[in-house]
Amino acid sequence: MQGNLQAFDSMESGFTPQSAKTAVAVGVVIATVGGAGEVVGLVKAAVTVDKVLSDARTTTTVTRYMGPGEAKISARTGEIPNVGKDGIQRPTHVTTDAPVSSAVKAQEKYELPETPTHRATVPANRVSGLGPTPDGRSVTSGGGNQNATNRPIPIKPDELKRLDH
Repeated sequence: MQGNLQAFDSMESGFTPQSAKTAVAVGVVIATVGGAGEVVGLVKAAVTVDKVLSDARTTTTVTRYMGPGEAKISARTGEIPNVGKDGIQRPTHVTTDAPVSSAVKAQEKYELPETPTHRATVPANRVSGLGPTPDGRSVTSGGGNQNATNRPIPIKPDELKRLDH
């Protein structure tokens, strides 16, 4: 047990109470098998896993703000199209921010050229090919986070919402 305490004393910052509980529980078992050196490695791995999991919790959904035409197509086909009004393929801009209900707020925050009428909020794991926007800006001048995908985004009927004006 002394080896475990020394290992925790030498830890880097960023350790959370939940990951500490997990690492202590697992580390005690490993310490009896392999010693304190292995516990240090395990604890550092636990910190990494904890960080990945906490980051994943903050981006559990992706939202697309859209006008009435795109909303109608999305409702009819069950996916947000990856083509513009002209039928030409384009990147679909989305955000991992918490969704807003106000059309005006969405337009300002995400620099939308037209006031949106709808939003679709879907689980992030359903959006494939998510990456940076074509202009490389991850944050708009309105403070909104943005990403893009070149692929259609599957949606369910209850995920498409009308925005307040």
